[in-house]
Amino acid sequence: MQFNKINIALWLSLLLWPFGATMAQKNNNWGVGLRFGAPNALTIKHYTANNALDINIGAAPYGFVDHPNGGYYRDGNRYGFSLMMNYEWRKNIKTVPSLQYYYGLGGLMAVRNYIRKDKDPDTDNYYSRVSFGPTAVLGLEWFLPGAPIALFVELTPYVEIFPAPFYINPGAGIGGRFIF
Repeated sequence: MQFNKINIALWLSLLLWPFGATMAQKNNNWGVGLRFGAPNALTIKHYTANNALDINIGAAPYGFVDHPNGGYYRDGNRYGFSLMMNYEWRKNIKTVPSLQYYYGLGGLMAVRNYIRKDKDPDTDNYYSRVSFGPTAVLGLEWFLPGAPIALFVELTPYVEIFPAPFYINPGAGIGGRFIF
């Protein structure tokens, strides 16, 4: 299934390339693309002169992850929902004109399947659990010269506040965006 999503994204990239290239020359305030990692997401980024607002809407693929409340998340094929928003400060890297680094702060809210440790993990004894907490972001973004595409790699650590205070999840992701 994931292979099909990647193929669709690549075909859309090729089909929309002429439109995006024209728009990138006029106005490059928005980027829309895909992020792979924790979380896997549709990424929407609004750029200003030196800052950006990055919104990631997607799935929280945490597999079997021990949780300090005595259970664990088990999503497997049952991906949860994730919404992550970060405000970013962007800086140019002078030696590589099309490369920027960025850092920022934000938050994450997720709905994931949770199972208690005293239950059998192969049964359907799951219940949904909402969690939220602050995030930080540190990343690199490369704007392909002459193309309306940006590629990025980033670290997005998350500190859960509710329901398990100070549970730390070291998130990371890679992806790409159409810039228009």
